[in-house]
Amino acid sequence: PHGVRKIFLMVMTTTFVLLLQFAFQAHGLAAPSIPKSLCVCSSRSCKKLGSAETLWLLRALATTADECSFATGGGAGMKVSAATVQNAFAASRVHSCGCLGKCGHGPNVANEYTEKLFYGVYKPVTALALLQEDLGLHIPDAAAKACLKKIYAVRARRKGDFADAHALLTDALNVAGSLQGRAAWLLHDMLDMRADISDAMRDPASASADRERASQMLALQASFREMPELECS
Repeated sequence: PHGVRKIFLMVMTTTFVLLLQFAFQAHGLAAPSIPKSLCVCSSRSCKKLGSAETLWLLRALATTADECSFATGGGAGMKVSAATVQNAFAASRVHSCGCLGKCGHGPNVANEYTEKLFYGVYKPVTALALLQEDLGLHIPDAAAKACLKKIYAVRARRKGDFADAHALLTDALNVAGSLQGRAAWLLHDMLDMRADISDAMRDPASASADRERASQMLALQASFREMPELECS
């Protein structure tokens, strides 16, 4: 089953890249090649150790990579949602998979092409190193700092400490906000979570305001005409 899933995911990744190649070539841009990728174990053992959080962390960081950066708004070229492109870019670099072995040492992550296995990947600094050293991505420090605060916010929410979770998310949003359009997906994700927390705190006005801002992040447009060459190694 793991082998079949791996083949399926590789086919999906290839399809995504081929579609991007068509879009890029149609607008006279350099087309990306098949990218390197990481897979995060989603087995029962790793799930208990936080693999879902690891998957989110790696993808969230990848959405802000220099290799996925582009100008937002304006221009008459082909346009799509910036958050959609960022999310697709991250999904082509990081996905979940079946058991990778070494159960009990997770969350475990593997490099799909070198088959190198990494154990206990749950800290932003470790995730950052994997994306930079194994995939060759360039992630801004602000993204790592924002993601760390969001992880703390998730843990605070699990404990029922909604006020602390809300404050941590506000800090995370302020940090990620410095990245502007390149963090459209990340900002949307954190605003959406803060809205849920505001609901839990019985503050519907704040929840509504955050959901409106989250929608604005999703609506932010990316202009392919203004996009620099996408380096997909």
